[in-house]
Amino acid sequence: MYHRILIKKEQDILTAISLAYTEMSNTPYSMSEKQQIIVTISELCKNIIFHSYSSGYVVIEKLNIGLRISAIDSGVGIASIENVINGVKNPNSKGLGLGLTGVRTMMDFFEIESQTQGGTKVIVEKWYSRTPSRTVT
Repeated sequence: MYHRILIKKEQDILTAISLAYTEMSNTPYSMSEKQQIIVTISELCKNIIFHSYSSGYVVIEKLNIGLRISAIDSGVGIASIENVINGVKNPNSKGLGLGLTGVRTMMDFFEIESQTQGGTKVIVEKWYSRTPSRTVT
């Protein structure tokens, strides 16, 4: 089962979080893991709204091993993915430069694709505790 949520305004973040809570209701996630998922969804949605200069969508998908969250936009893209995921702040950005770095740290799987003027796609997964962590860039 999955949910696809259009992300255009801040209210859409609450919709995505609400749907994630529903998907997590009967899972073995700890409270801390649930909080990590909520923070991740919030961060990915904010990136769409405030940094892509377009709209996008978030897909929340329940897997056998946990949840997959995909955030996709058709915005301006990321000029230097390495800098962004390593926490190097862009001087032109309004944010702290830690969003995707934090997401990468909290999730068990992290993948990002971006093209300048071609949009960005971030896919993350949070596995149930019994599954070992790994990160892919």
